[in-house]
Amino acid sequence: MLESSSRGIFISYRRAESGAYARLLQRLLGDRFPNTPVFLDLDSIEPGLDFTEVIREAVESSALMIVLIGPEWLDFVDEAGKTRIHKPDDYVRLEIQTALECGVRVVPVLIDGADPPRQQRLPLELGRLARLNALALTYERYRYDADRLLDLIQRVLATADGAQESQAASAPSLILPEKRSASDAKEALKRLGVPVAEPAFRNAVRRGDAQVVGLLVDAGIPVDTICPVPDDYITPDREVAALLSATMHGHIEVSLALVQRGAQPNACDQHGTTPLIIAAHRGYGLLVKALLQADADVEAIDNRGSTALMKAAERGNSDIVEMLITFGADLDKQDNYGRTALFRVAEARTTGDPRDGIRESGRRLLLAGADVTIGTGDGLTVGAVVSHGGPHNLIEEIF
Repeated sequence: MLESSSRGIFISYRRAESGAYARLLQRLLGDRFPNTPVFLDLDSIEPGLDFTEVIREAVESSALMIVLIGPEWLDFVDEAGKTRIHKPDDYVRLEIQTALECGVRVVPVLIDGADPPRQQRLPLELGRLARLNALALTYERYRYDADRLLDLIQRVLATADGAQESQAASAPSLILPEKRSASDAKEALKRLGVPVAEPAFRNAVRRGDAQVVGLLVDAGIPVDTICPVPDDYITPDREVAALLSATMHGHIEVSLALVQRGAQPNACDQHGTTPLIIAAHRGYGLLVKALLQADADVEAIDNRGSTALMKAAERGNSDIVEMLITFGADLDKQDNYGRTALFRVAEARTTGDPRDGIRESGRRLLLAGADVTIGTGDGLTVGAVVSHGGPHNLIEEIF
């Protein structure tokens, strides 16, 4: 059992509504993860420190945030009668907004039968909260609900620590070109003998030269300039936007440099393929994260109805599955054939795919609440696919 983590747990709540639940949850977390920091408003803040700055630092250092939402969570008002969630200085809003901006896993927990908040009732900055899958926490079955939440937290903490170690080990090999002023970029290009021209940019994207690509954009070449696709890439397009072209070529550093400079993250070819779909399918974790933080459409579909989540899940890219879930991917979206991401994982398992990531992707989808009963047009469900592949128990054996 994981007893500690280098990343913390942040509990966001409104005292008047869910204070008792928050305190009880804090004690349960202390028992389950005794050496893991748990941030719960004033108890964790020393006298004399700026409340806003401490909250931001705590959120940024957390692996996940638990947002306790009761029936009146959206209706709390200040002295002037304005709803608090719509005030920029509201602490609950600040907590959640910071977590969403930093890519911290946010888990909405609905208290005593509360409904999930509707997007139209939230500030624009919190809109993604409405699309996140929520857990329930009720008085009648508190122990059962709390155990489900604690199991999820344990899994997220383990994933966060593993990702942190992996990124630390691989960071030195990824060097992105720093952004420069136009004059500095032009001077650097002159020393390299590269003209500030679109043909030079297109050639640099094709070759995977991130330094030259970055300099040319900084010098004034449009970041979304059309570039060639790989000769062996199956698409009716021969030229696409630079970011999509670089991702098709597998030039991750070029793609990251373009995202950093404001490239359109949702550019697609005639098949509907986006950079996010390709990156999720191929396992480009750093690029997936950068695209999501640049507001790439997590629900974009290609001409077969496939989403990034489906592509990542069926390839066993479980860490990317986790990221996509964090950013609100629809767990039960169906492709043109009626298959969900979980269905496609089940198909991969029954065809004997040996990747451990396939199993882990299935586990993460199930724990996030994916529906095993959704069927395709011909009536097949996940359970039926698994049973057809052998005498397996879906939850215990396959996932």
